[in-house]
Amino acid sequence: MATIERLTIRLPSEMAAVVRGAVDGSDYASTSEVVREAFVAEHGGFP
Repeated sequence: MATIERLTIRLPSEMAAVVRGAVDGSDYASTSEVVREAFVAEHGGFP
């Protein structure tokens, strides 16, 4: 299993609202999950 690291990112307000909306809409359990899935979608998975 890969080591998990904590990162802090800054997003424009509009992007942050989309991320929070995905969590508030119960599509995701956390903001981390939203960002992780977006990364996988963009890059085809983890290296």
